[in-house]
Amino acid sequence: MDFIFNKHGVCLNPETAFDWKDKSRDYYCIEVAQRPDGRWCAGSHVWCGSGGGGGSANLRGEGYATRVEAVVAEANQLLERLRREVTRNNENPAPYRRMIKKLESQLNQFLTPQLSLF
Repeated sequence: MDFIFNKHGVCLNPETAFDWKDKSRDYYCIEVAQRPDGRWCAGSHVWCGSGGGGGSANLRGEGYATRVEAVVAEANQLLERLRREVTRNNENPAPYRRMIKKLESQLNQFLTPQLSLF
């Protein structure tokens, strides 16, 4: 797949590594793209409770040697932000905890080799 970057270095057609949305508006998405120099970049978007944020896969920084490294790094950064929100938003930490649990589960599945019979 050829990834397209705009004049600001933001990928316009990133690949979704994994995402999740619950019955409310809460969601997250982790995206990756291979840069023209062959390295990988990642971005994430999140909405939980009454706030959210994110950043797109882009050309800033050194990038990552592999797609897996990029996904794992972005997932870990997102987990860190969500864990901080649990301590900051102690009025209603349940949505953050639910999201952390789901993201940890998806990351573990992503890192677990899948065996094939054929």
